[in-house]
Amino acid sequence: MKLGALRMRAGARHDTQSITALHAESRQTAYARIMPESLLSGPMSEDRLALWQERLPNDPSATGLFRAAVEHPGRAVHLEVLRANTPAIALYERHGAQRTDERISRFERGFELPELEYTWASPTDLANGLWRGPSRTAGILGRSSVLR
Repeated sequence: MKLGALRMRAGARHDTQSITALHAESRQTAYARIMPESLLSGPMSEDRLALWQERLPNDPSATGLFRAAVEHPGRAVHLEVLRANTPAIALYERHGAQRTDERISRFERGFELPELEYTWASPTDLANGLWRGPSRTAGILGRSSVLR
């Protein structure tokens, strides 16, 4: 899928190093002044690498949002975002997400931050929201997204 100048495709294990570097840099930028500096300046690459090695498939055609839309058309897509990450929240709302929960997120390193959950009713609704047009903040991501 192309969204303005952004090209999206399913990630695979061979993308692990690039995704890990992007994830670490994105967190350091997006969460400056939100998360403790000690967490953001520490060695995130090792734990991010393990996370992405676990999440990424060997065969990217076996996963992905659009495949999920076909195989599970009625399942909601949920995404968690820190409440202080207002650019990401604006992006999700602009692309059709509804705020569905608010809670405290507890991090392994011993701190807590307020978190919001945003939901699209289905993968199709998320895809339709993305196709509304290019966004000025098209790289901002929340902490995680899951199909339920």
